[in-house]
Amino acid sequence: MQLKQRNIITYSIIGFLVLLIFFGIISKINPELISKIPLQKKNEINETLSKADIDILNKKYNEATQKYITILKTNPNNIESIIKLSTLYQNIGFTNKAITILNNGLKNTKFSYLIYEELAHVYTVNENPNKAINYYNKSLETEPYVINTCLDLSQLYKNTQKWDSLIYVLQKAVRKRTDIKYFYLGALKQNLFLYRNNPDLQHVIQNKLQNGISKKEINKFDVNIFYDCLKNDKDLAIIFNKIAFGYASLGNYNKSIFYFKKALQVWPEYMEARYNLGYLQARVVK
Repeated sequence: MQLKQRNIITYSIIGFLVLLIFFGIISKINPELISKIPLQKKNEINETLSKADIDILNKKYNEATQKYITILKTNPNNIESIIKLSTLYQNIGFTNKAITILNNGLKNTKFSYLIYEELAHVYTVNENPNKAINYYNKSLETEPYVINTCLDLSQLYKNTQKWDSLIYVLQKAVRKRTDIKYFYLGALKQNLFLYRNNPDLQHVIQNKLQNGISKKEINKFDVNIFYDCLKNDKDLAIIFNKIAFGYASLGNYNKSIFYFKKALQVWPEYMEARYNLGYLQARVVK
């Protein structure tokens, strides 16, 4: 996985909304700063990364490896090169090298959550669930949007039958997913990474993260869009269904039925939740 382009659980309307809030506030703090955000031109590193990507497509793995290593010799904290090189090593069977690259990358990075998540993925693929769980939990400490990680972690808890932990992490995902302030602050944190080479904008973002955002500020924007989306959020329904499964596995059928019904309230056509609910209700009646 290269830089986690793996179904980030956000939708375009909400993403657009939080960016409107983000740039709206920045323009009030420093109206000239927006005009100073540089266009993302391909510099030498980006060009090398692109060439390495082409090498991988053409199965020229040695050439790609050398390009990533060349970047890291002069830019040891380049997060894209670290993760892409570790992914390449993992895909061609050099798991230990992938882990070493990632662990070295942790020494001097502000974006450790990206590396922790990648380490968790490596250990998941290599069937070491305990280490994978450990690194997913480390990622959750600083990650801008924890929902995807919560889902990945819940799958590991399911595989290891740790039902209480599964329920806990998925309920955390629900709380985050339904909190507009969390989405806004997540957008700010993601922009710390996106604009990591822009000191002026980094300063503004850091100040805003420290000061936080009030409900009054959020209410200046059309937050109804956010909540209207949640009413038909299929991903939220899937999370409810997983929580219900966890409670059923613990033998808490009343809680399980409650969450299966919540899933169907959000997504009435969700056949898996409907089947699970019908099966469980029939079992309880017997």
